[in-house]
Amino acid sequence: MFDWSMTLSLVTAAAAILALFMTNRQIRQSNKQALFDKRLALWTTAQGLMELFGRNRNQFDTKKDEVFFSNNLLFAWLTNNAFLSDISPTLDHALDSAFQFDFLRKLEEIQKLAVEASLIFRGNDYCGPIATAFHA
Repeated sequence: MFDWSMTLSLVTAAAAILALFMTNRQIRQSNKQALFDKRLALWTTAQGLMELFGRNRNQFDTKKDEVFFSNNLLFAWLTNNAFLSDISPTLDHALDSAFQFDFLRKLEEIQKLAVEASLIFRGNDYCGPIATAFHA
């Protein structure tokens, strides 16, 4: 005699195992997408900072023993980026604690992004340029 309860139990168990494998696959796909989104956001920020540094590299290449009269202009050039735009007025208001706080917060954010870059690009060839952009 054929045992229908045993057959239905096996079919139910097989369907549950199949559902577990499908869920695991979907979770891995979702994690890959989230990691890609984080990498893309970090990459675009780092690329913008590297381009900004590249445009103003000549300000750092030479040692100058003269007085800088254009600090405000140099600082404006070095912060001429969407990521750094909120600290641009810092030099004009050097003694104002609110601007100092914004500047320190942005420095901490850059350090946090450097750590994040070393974690999410671990083992990739891209980590070197990105970590360099944030540590430079």
